Amino acid sequence: MSLFITGHIARTAGSFRISTQYNGGYIRYFDGGAGEIVRRGIFLTGRPIRQGVYSVMSRSPTLTYFISDFPPSQEDYVLAADVVAEISRELSNLFEIERFVVFYHPWNVELSAMSPLPDERGIEYVSPVDLFDQPDEQYIRSDYDTHLSQAGSARIADSMVITLESRSRWASPAGTIAVDEAVSD
Repeated sequence: MSLFITGHIARTAGSFRISTQYNGGYIRYFDGGAGEIVRRGIFLTGRPIRQGVYSVMSRSPTLTYFISDFPPSQEDYVLAADVVAEISRELSNLFEIERFVVFYHPWNVELSAMSPLPDERGIEYVSPVDLFDQPDEQYIRSDYDTHLSQAGSARIADSMVITLESRSRWASPAGTIAVDEAVSD
């Protein structure tokens, strides 16, 4: 199981915010052609001109106030999906995993643009966007950090079990969680 959030697209593509907050220290991936994902250095060393422009822009309080980040492009979504597919293949080969499932974070509505991409790459995914109406304070850590709280994680885990059990490729041992128990507050 892999949890996928919009921030992972930004980290894969090396967005403005990610590149400046982490000084370009994330691994740089790009499409090497013929379906091959290539890892080459980090953003700081792998694309010095763009990183330099981002660095200069980040020093302007006015720009950083109005531009928190640029939206992902379709190329960014494709690259992120290709990286996830590559990770799925590598993990399956290394650990003989029979099933790799990507789980979208429930409040990442931007991921709808990426939804067809896993299907095209044979990746199973779960998108629980209907599980929560909106980020509820009991399910998030704070107003500034929308990562799931313990209560949110438990609710998501229960939902995942139900969703995955309903699909034919996976069945849990005895003690299946009932739908009513899983989604009640």
